[in-house]
Amino acid sequence: MLTYQQEEMHQFYADAQPLFHNHWEAVEKPQDDTPPSLDLAKYNALNDIGAVHITSAREEQHRVVGYVVYVLSNHLHHASMELAEVSSYWLEPEFRRGRNGLELMMAAEVSLKALGVEKLISKSKIGTRIASLFAYMDFEPVEIVHAKRIA
Repeated sequence: MLTYQQEEMHQFYADAQPLFHNHWEAVEKPQDDTPPSLDLAKYNALNDIGAVHITSAREEQHRVVGYVVYVLSNHLHHASMELAEVSSYWLEPEFRRGRNGLELMMAAEVSLKALGVEKLISKSKIGTRIASLFAYMDFEPVEIVHAKRIA
């Protein structure tokens, strides 16, 4: 059984280290082979002002097995609207069964709503299955993001 909780960046980062490589290998590397180098100073600065929201999934031995990280801000075109944009999410493959992924995402959503967030923005990589989970959770596709490496 998994538990879901909100965490501060410093504790989460220390506990989640083993997952970052797995995440990169499975999701990032196939599209961009640039190794990860988290801007920990920026994450900590955002955390210190309450602009990072981390929900972790931990198994019975308290090991982090999943996470969803949102960055909170007001909408630049609608200043009174608080929004949360996903920065990263991951659930170890052996825990992707039953409702674990849904429960992780819902735990984050419930907590964000309690903080006054009005809109969630979540993204999915092309070729991943998480878009179907977002659809199940009533997310609507609103734009397509294009990327181009220029250096």
